[in-house]
Amino acid sequence: MKSFTPVFLMFLLAACAPDTKWGISKINDKEQRILADAKVGKIDSASLISLLNDYEAFAAKHPTDSISAEYLFRSADFYRYMRRPLKSIQIYEKISLQFSNHSKAPLSVFLQGFLYENDLTNYAAARAQYHRFIVKYPNHPLTKDVVITMQNLGKTPEQLVSEFKVREQADSLAATTK
Repeated sequence: MKSFTPVFLMFLLAACAPDTKWGISKINDKEQRILADAKVGKIDSASLISLLNDYEAFAAKHPTDSISAEYLFRSADFYRYMRRPLKSIQIYEKISLQFSNHSKAPLSVFLQGFLYENDLTNYAAARAQYHRFIVKYPNHPLTKDVVITMQNLGKTPEQLVSEFKVREQADSLAATTK
């Protein structure tokens, strides 16, 4: 009976693989049709919602598969473009927690802050996400930009211009006194 178990497991794994590949193929085909239609200005809401449901269903069925993180990220991006920032934030958070070692995890944390700042004008939540990003990813290429963003969080364009002019005058004065 012991020799039967490994053979059975191999059969079970082989049987599941085509289902996964079929699901990926189905999702990718649907995605390509939607993107092709979008390029010519046709948006079919029902097809898009169906694709978003497929992304999330695949991720739920395959919670450790790296393609699940990709699909969730695409889903969050679509929701962001559909002006549904809270749904995007929810999905980005899921990516950052469930797929913390995936290449999309840092961007997922950053985009939560971005959406809180720009779409929801919730500066406290944005600051918290940006701080989380800086602490968790101190060597990420975006970290310096995030630090600057935090320094300017909530400031109007007029305030930024005014601060820039003050710094410029201070630099000019310092240069002339050398």
